[in-house]
Amino acid sequence: MKGHSSIKDLIKKGIKTTGSFCSFEAGLLAGVVEKLSDRHCFAQEIGCSLQTGENYCEFMIVFQKD
Repeated sequence: MKGHSSIKDLIKKGIKTTGSFCSFEAGLLAGVVEKLSDRHCFAQEIGCSLQTGENYCEFMIVFQKD
């Protein structure tokens, strides 16, 4: 999701946070994956750029076991 974050204007501005910030993107990503795979899933943010200092956020997709 490099360059497509709702916080892209905040990245590399010296702003830091201790909590997750990109839950909106996680929800969008889960919705797209769910639609493409036709399987229920959710996305968990595992790395927020405001926490890591990187210029991207990382997410993990978890599929519900049938």
